[in-house]
Formats: sequence, structure tokens, C-alpha cells
Amino acid sequence: MRLKRSGISGEMLDKYTFKAFETNTQWQLEAKAKVKVFVVNNLNKPGQWLYIGGQSGAGKTHLCTAACLKLATKYSLRYETWSRIAAMIKSRALDPEEKDKLMYDLARPQVLYIDDLLKGTSKPTDADIKAMFDLINARYLDPKSITIISSELDLMQMLDIDEAIAGRIAERAGECAIALPKNAKLNYRLREN
Repeated sequence: MRLKRSGISGEMLDKYTFKAFETNTQWQLEAKAKVKVFVVNNLNKPGQWLYIGGQSGAGKTHLCTAACLKLATKYSLRYETWSRIAAMIKSRALDPEEKDKLMYDLARPQVLYIDDLLKGTSKPTDADIKAMFDLINARYLDPKSITIISSELDLMQMLDIDEAIAGRIAERAGECAIALPKNAKLNYRLREN
């Protein structure tokens, strides 16, 4: 039941499992192993985050969704794309009461999966950075929150955008901050069948 209300599509839930994740290379094996460690850690004691940054089409959403499947056996879960979150936050910028309500709604789930953080922005605006900080900080302040983030940016690129955001993510993710190699050849969507 938790998964039905999470916002993750049924197609994603069926397709993106640990079993279905290809591990033909060392980086795939290592990434999958780290995500499994993240799941076990949080099933035992909630509070660790997962950050997977890197190449488009390399399996970030797949691994994050597989983690959500496992965590949903124990925790409430919400899935949102960053573009949707940013639009919701910005649309409430002039109404502090509505913005606070939205931030509460996003901070409340035990597990929040933010897919494609900063996707679609070649250079984030001050409003993008403020919206991202507000959400990341709200989650950061709850020591038991589990936050899963995928992005085409690795943490060093995130550091160039905002040190406070990158620092909070790095602290809470620890060993589960994963950087996938950047190489268009790794994008499964571009491979010939």
C-alpha cells in the first residue's frame, strides 16, 4: 500500500529491481553493493541518505527505485522529480504559509526520493538554490529522515553550486554518496539493441 501512494509508477516498480540491475562492470557491482548497504543500514537504523550522481542512463533511477522498494516494507515513502518540487516551492514563494505547508509535506515522509536533482537547469538560479537548500535542510534537521537523491551532478559539482547543500548531503550519505562514471557510452538508452 505504501508504494501505491508513493508517486513511483507501477512500471518503474516492476522494472527497477536489484535483480534486474545489470552488473557487467566493476562500477556497476560497486554501486549496487553500496545501495544494498544503504538499504540494510536504514532497515536497522534510519537516518542515512543515498546520493547517486553521474552519467544519464547509467542506472541511477534504477538503483534508487530498487532501494525504495526495499525500504517501503518498513517506511512511508514519497517520490518526486526535482523539477516538480522546484515548481511547487517557487509557486508558493510569495505565500509563506503555503510554502511552510509544502515543506512540511515534503519533510514528513520517512523516505523522500528526489529524482533528477537540478535536471533541466544548465545553471541554477538563486531561486533554484534557495528551494533546494530549504528542502535539503528540512530533511537534514530530522536525524531519522531517509533521503534518496539522483542527479547528473556528482557531489563535487554540487559543491561548486552550493557548499551548504553539498555538505549536508555528503554528511548524511557518507559511504553511500556514489559517483557513477561520466561517459555517454554508459547510457543504456543510447545503446543499440
